[in-house]
Amino acid sequence: MEMLIAFIPAVVAMMVVPGPDMAYCVASGVSYGKRGAFFSALGVGLGGMVLTLVTAGLIFAAHGIDARLTLAIQAGGCLFLLYLSAKIIAARHSADGEGVQVVKATERQMILRGIITNISNPKALVFFLSFIPQFIPAAAENPALYAIWLGMLLCTIGVTMNFGFGLIGTVASPLDRIVVFERSLGQILISVVFFVVAMGFLVNIIREIAVPPLMTT
Repeated sequence: MEMLIAFIPAVVAMMVVPGPDMAYCVASGVSYGKRGAFFSALGVGLGGMVLTLVTAGLIFAAHGIDARLTLAIQAGGCLFLLYLSAKIIAARHSADGEGVQVVKATERQMILRGIITNISNPKALVFFLSFIPQFIPAAAENPALYAIWLGMLLCTIGVTMNFGFGLIGTVASPLDRIVVFERSLGQILISVVFFVVAMGFLVNIIREIAVPPLMTT
């Protein structure tokens, strides 16, 4: 109980800080309404569970993950986000008697995008590895299982809060009917979010590759 009293407020405080996950959920709320807000938040949460399992595995094995493998996974995710950005903005809207025909995304697509947005963040795994172990009691018999339990709690809180942020985005969903150069504002917004997030991640990855670790004596 004492651990939860410290853990839950820390997670909530972390979630209210604007970041790529929040931006994606808000943009999905604008573009796809409540449905988009929910499945995007669910995807982000599933991405967090992937990072939780990696964290638990490293705690169990008691050694670090290969930095090159981490960078390769993150770089692949960033390239996928850039692909999504280009694909979304390439689709044209057509106007008819009932208004603008919206480019839809399936539930599976929104979940996958949420997962990729989360695990592509170069700082996400570092955060999980540094945050969760702080709340594992020293006397815990199975620290890895404890890490999984904490990660599940963190992701549950995250899904709830990101869904709330997505609902905020639905307030602006009528703007999605405004068309600029045969693209809706919602379509442009979510494409820009993916592009900016991916470029930010890639800059961090390039910085990690270009700047070698400090030499110690």
